[in-house]
Amino acid sequence: MLKSGLGVPPSRIEGPVLGKETGVQTQEYAAPEDSVPLVDSSRQALPCYFAQIPHEILLAIFRNSLPPPWLLNGAARNVLTPQSLYSIDLTAKLSIVAVCKDWNQVGTELLYEIVHLRRIGQLPAFVRALEEHAGLGDLVKRLDLSCMVPRGYSTLFECETRNLLHLCPRISHFGFIPVFLVPTVACSLPNLGAGITNLEFSSAVDFSALVFPVLLELCNGLQYLSFNPPPSREDLEVYDQLEFPLLQDLRLSIKSSDFSLFRWQMPSLRRLWLYCTVIPPIARLLDAYGRSLTFLSLSFLKTVEPLQDILPKCPSLEHLVLGLRILGVPACDHRRLKYIDCWEASESRTSASTEFNLLKPGFPALRRLRYFDTTFVDLWELPVLFPPEEGAGSDPSSNDIEDLQNGERDPKKLPWLAAVLEFTEPESINGWTFADDEEEDDDDGSVQPFVVDVSSGVYESDPEDYSDSDSGSCITVSEEGGTLVYLRNQFSDDEDDFGEIDRATALEIFSRTITEFD
Repeated sequence: MLKSGLGVPPSRIEGPVLGKETGVQTQEYAAPEDSVPLVDSSRQALPCYFAQIPHEILLAIFRNSLPPPWLLNGAARNVLTPQSLYSIDLTAKLSIVAVCKDWNQVGTELLYEIVHLRRIGQLPAFVRALEEHAGLGDLVKRLDLSCMVPRGYSTLFECETRNLLHLCPRISHFGFIPVFLVPTVACSLPNLGAGITNLEFSSAVDFSALVFPVLLELCNGLQYLSFNPPPSREDLEVYDQLEFPLLQDLRLSIKSSDFSLFRWQMPSLRRLWLYCTVIPPIARLLDAYGRSLTFLSLSFLKTVEPLQDILPKCPSLEHLVLGLRILGVPACDHRRLKYIDCWEASESRTSASTEFNLLKPGFPALRRLRYFDTTFVDLWELPVLFPPEEGAGSDPSSNDIEDLQNGERDPKKLPWLAAVLEFTEPESINGWTFADDEEEDDDDGSVQPFVVDVSSGVYESDPEDYSDSDSGSCITVSEEGGTLVYLRNQFSDDEDDFGEIDRATALEIFSRTITEFD
């Protein structure tokens, strides 16, 4: 019997099987008692087409169909190919834009809300596009610049960055994250504006010249900050007077024990990510800021023994993330720690239930122990985006422990892993499926050249040898005494007087470069 919820009486059903193409009326298949309309026609819903779905609904549908921003953050900094996750995401957004007028508006909003410019030539090209299409700049909410600034482009970089920020008044996240900068090239940033709440700098960015002036401007409104503390120097004491009343999240990458510990005021600090392999900097930072922390990530800690001294510095800590096995940790009498996450290679993982029972005496408040596969360690936001309190129950030693090895749970059902695998092939690395390169060489990828750069390589870590850049120069990077020393090896003396390039010249060079790769 048909249910009334179908909303269409049998006498009105037509289709390729039961409709006009068969020449048979649907009434012939219905018994007399079934031919009575089941729904009052006055209450039938009007037919709905995809083009008529409201803008807000389409936006929600597409956002849930595309890779989330946290998954793209790492992919955008890797080598871009037509098979990379970032390129696939861009192609999907461009496809949405091309469907119809209504979808174009939704797709344009998705396309422009997160912008990542990887090459210096993209900067003036993108600014020109915003100038020629009024209103597009209002859609940009996140801006990341990872382009190297070659000699002759310093003035252009500062000017076009200023223009870009002026055209995009709704930007809340700004990142200047180049892999490296030529040390002999003066590079500066304009005033970013009070609307910036999230700020990120890579290790290549000089603290004194670039980072500190921006912090001085934005410290009162920042909520998230990521940078590398500079080596300790006496003249850095001037930086101690900053106050960050709203700062909640801080990410620091420390490469040696000799670093500057600023005496900043951060009363709202709750979450701290430390990328550090030596213990003294960790202890010094936690002595200064540990009392207010509820979340602490020590992804590169080599041994667990220091936890006995580290954890007492964080009396309010509830969530701890480690980059190693927790089994064998010394007894720590910490009364508030509820959740422990470990980045661990799946093949070396032991039973989570066993480890949980061993840890419980030292952490009486412990409710959950989770493992995250080190394959995805670059997705550093996972422990926060998928909080451990979700799904925690009364028996943490069994159902509440996400152990992929003991078979108690299907790995694909783990929320964080399901989200990753939904957009990433299991055989891929950083979204790159390693398709046959020869077959892909002739594939245009259907992507906009000024957004996706398939020609240059960008690496997460400091490279030993990087020879691909806009200017054709080759920079060798070496490490001496823990400090990166940049050596120029392809600049002749007569190039030192290289003049500054204007927008027209930069666009012409960029256009020729794009043409060569089409």
